[in-house]
Amino acid sequence: MTKVRLKAAVLGALTLLSGVASAQIAGGGGPIDVRADRARFLEGEARVVYTGSVVAKQALSELRADTLTIEFERRAGAGTAGAVGSGVGDAQRIIAEGNVLYLTPTERARGNRAVYEYASDTITMTGDVILTRGEDVLTGPTLVIEVSKGISTIQGGRVRTVITPRGEGAAAPAPAAR
Repeated sequence: MTKVRLKAAVLGALTLLSGVASAQIAGGGGPIDVRADRARFLEGEARVVYTGSVVAKQALSELRADTLTIEFERRAGAGTAGAVGSGVGDAQRIIAEGNVLYLTPTERARGNRAVYEYASDTITMTGDVILTRGEDVLTGPTLVIEVSKGISTIQGGRVRTVITPRGEGAAAPAPAAR
């Protein structure tokens, strides 16, 4: 890649990422710090794709995946000649795919795919979802997290919950089945 094309790609990614602040993976917002092995800015498609051990952090929340795509709104003239990144607006959707792990100070959610929708401020995780809070575990096909409300819902089929009692008077764990 020539120096000019490399510089244009870097400037485009930086311009594009300025709109990421409107998205959030943590209640309360703030900047999102994304690290990956590779980033590919596709201005004509108004998106950036991160691949390889992707880690996105915002405040006390973290999202890990094999691939992370941030989709932006298209501005008039997207993909036409002009300043690199000028054809995109704010982030609309963040899509995490492959070995997805979403961490907050109180929850740990694992699945195959997660989609954050800016308009509804929700993360929808699918594919053998496991949600852990302390020692409690919930499993099911789909997890919907209302980010700013702090509400997590397992839905879409059979749901399983394992609750570990705490405090005095809690029953001893049952012996393992043989």
